[in-house]
Amino acid sequence: MTNKTQGINLINPGGWYSMVVDRFICSIAPHVGDEWARLPAPVSNRFNVHFFRELGTQLKTRRQFCDMYIAHGWFQKMFSTYLTQILQFQYIGVPGPMVRDFLLARGVKPEKLITVGHPGMDSVINGQERNPIVSDKPIIVAAFSHSDFRDAWDNRREELLGNLAEDFHVETVIHPAYGYQLSRDIIQGAAVVLSDISGTILEAWTFGVPVVFPAWGVCDRFLRDAGGTPLGRVYEESIGYHVHDRAKWESTIRQAAEEGITQAEIDYVNAYFPIELRGHSGEAAARGILAAYEAGGRWSE
Repeated sequence: MTNKTQGINLINPGGWYSMVVDRFICSIAPHVGDEWARLPAPVSNRFNVHFFRELGTQLKTRRQFCDMYIAHGWFQKMFSTYLTQILQFQYIGVPGPMVRDFLLARGVKPEKLITVGHPGMDSVINGQERNPIVSDKPIIVAAFSHSDFRDAWDNRREELLGNLAEDFHVETVIHPAYGYQLSRDIIQGAAVVLSDISGTILEAWTFGVPVVFPAWGVCDRFLRDAGGTPLGRVYEESIGYHVHDRAKWESTIRQAAEEGITQAEIDYVNAYFPIELRGHSGEAAARGILAAYEAGGRWSE
C-alpha cells in the first residue's frame, strides 16, 4: 500500500448522470467527516469513490486510483459482462446479500465487498425528493431501460399503452440518460410499473408496487446474455407479472393493478435491498468508505 491518502473524493464526472450521482453523494457526504471532495475525476492524493465502472477502466494504469466502486444505479444487470472491470477496484459496494453472495460464488474475495444498500434512494425514501403523481385514476408508470430494447418500446408506445388510458393515468418516465425525471420520485402510490431490465423494477418493489414485464420481447435474449445473474433470476423464476403472449399484455396489467405485489416480488427485493438499509444507506456506505480509507489508501502496483 502507499502512504495514507488525504481525504475522500466522491467522484461526479457531470453530464447526463450528474443528478443521479449527486443523490448518492448528498446521502454519503454528511457521514464521512470534513476531509471529502466532490471532484469530476479521480486524483492521486485521495481515496477515490467511483460511481461508474468505466472511470476505472479508462485510466492508463490498471489499478491507478481505483479505490472503491459503488454503482450509480442498482448494480443489477450483466455482472458476468462487467465483472472483470469491477474487479479492478480494491473495494466493491454491494446493495445487499443477494449481490454479495453472487460475487462470492464467482470467487470475489469477501474483504473486497462492502454492503452499502442504495444511497441514491435515501432522499426519496425519507420524503425529501418524493413527487407523486396526482390522479383520480389508478396510475401506471412505464419506465423501460435505455438498453438495446429501448427503441422497440419507444416506437410502440401507443400500441402498448393506448388502450389503457381510459381507465388508468399512464405516465412514461424517460431514463436519466435522456431526461431529468427519476422514476423513484414519482413511483410511490402507483398501481403498476411496466419495465424490462431497468432498476425501476427494484424501485417499484421497494415501494410495494407490482411490476409487469413484456417478457415476449426480452426474456430469451436477456437470459442468453445474463442468465444466472441476480436480475436473470427475475426472468428465470418469473418473479412479478411476466407476459409471454403479447395478446395478454393489457389483461395482465389490469390483473396486477387489482391483485397488487406478489410475495415473490417482496421476498426478492428484501434479499436484494435489505429493509434496515432503506433510508440509511448513506450512513452504511460512509462507514464502509471510512473503514477502507483508514485501512491505508489505494492499491499499489
